[in-house]
Amino acid sequence: MADETKQIEAEGADQAVLSGRSLDIKVAALGLLAFLLLMFVLTRWLFPTGISINDDSLGKTGAEPDGSTHREVSYSDQDGETGASVAEVISIRRNVQVRGADELAWSNAREGAVLANRDSLQTSRHSGATVKFDDNSQIQIGSDSLIVFQRGVSDPFTARRTNSIVMMEGTLGAQFASSDEDPLHLEVALPNGVARFVGGDSDAAVAFNINVNPDLSSSVSVMSGTGVVTIGGHTATIDAEHGMTISIKGEVLEESKLPGLPTGIRPHDRVVYEYRALPPEVGFSWNAIAGIDRYRFRLARDAEMSDIVIDERLGARQFEYGGLQDSTYYWRVSAMDGFLEGPASALHTVRLVRDTQPPALKLQPSEVLAGQNAVVVRGHTDPAALVYIQGEAIVTAAGSFEQQVPIDPGTNLIVVEAVDDAGNVAYDSQIINSNTTINGGGK
Repeated sequence: MADETKQIEAEGADQAVLSGRSLDIKVAALGLLAFLLLMFVLTRWLFPTGISINDDSLGKTGAEPDGSTHREVSYSDQDGETGASVAEVISIRRNVQVRGADELAWSNAREGAVLANRDSLQTSRHSGATVKFDDNSQIQIGSDSLIVFQRGVSDPFTARRTNSIVMMEGTLGAQFASSDEDPLHLEVALPNGVARFVGGDSDAAVAFNINVNPDLSSSVSVMSGTGVVTIGGHTATIDAEHGMTISIKGEVLEESKLPGLPTGIRPHDRVVYEYRALPPEVGFSWNAIAGIDRYRFRLARDAEMSDIVIDERLGARQFEYGGLQDSTYYWRVSAMDGFLEGPASALHTVRLVRDTQPPALKLQPSEVLAGQNAVVVRGHTDPAALVYIQGEAIVTAAGSFEQQVPIDPGTNLIVVEAVDDAGNVAYDSQIINSNTTINGGGK
């Protein structure tokens, strides 16, 4: 009887141990499931695009009928959804093309065109486009660029929204506002990594530019906000006013503070150049920055700098150009340290005006000074015009002039000229003798 009791107690103990182990296994399984769910959410939060670049396609290019080339892009879309509106083309310049996700041929882009999930946009030399996402943030796409757009992802637990693109080549710039109530993020997949841009602690505005360089390295410059670059599983943060250049192999080639703002900008803002026939050669210049020997000069027809006329990297701190026509132009300059580009100077304008209208010129009756062989010539012209009497320049005051001119005995012809900034000339004359003044005529 005692042996049976001991056996029952032993069996009960074994069952209790087995029950405890079963409970531990269940708890561990639930913990593992929760961990996997958490990792899935974090992955979707940190890398929501689902875009990957096929290494085999990095060097592969194709030719278009117009002679331009494009790089083939290989990517996967986790959601598998095409046709969803992603962005809108709000401005284009010169040759810009788009291609739908399920299309083989490129077509000319137009302003107002809607870009859907997985659509591509391509620019050629001296071309560019400005694209607005559904949340109203914008990016400026430079020349020789290829961009693939991905449907934006909203975080299920916060108000944050992430726009996402693939950048295979070219230049890209963006500036958008982010706030706690409306946090906006932009993720850019590069040939050698992924860059994400978020608002900074002290300044919610985000401003950056990216250049995919000829050697397929990528240069990321962050003017404000914060950039987070992921390369081969490693993450690096780029603070405001700093930049980083990454090789195609994912190696950090350069990491430094961005060069400062150029100063001493000339010509000053809102300078006007008038011309009559041929446009003048306009000289742009700025002060040198210590340790910097390259600058980027951009001139456009609009304040948004989207309709670019000139976009040049210079080894000098001046640029001269004589091909501008009758219009207003906007320009700015930035310093470059290697491939890293610093913040651009304040926007300046220069206006060229074609003027074929001669200035107004009117002479008053002249006063002959008896016994002095001289006459006082009076008149009025445009305030900015130069005045010449008998071929000699005289001083004017707000366009009015009064000048004593010697005369010979007998009859004298007094000729007055007014010349404006554009070179237009107006003439007036008077015939004078010692006894009589005849106001003459022809302009």
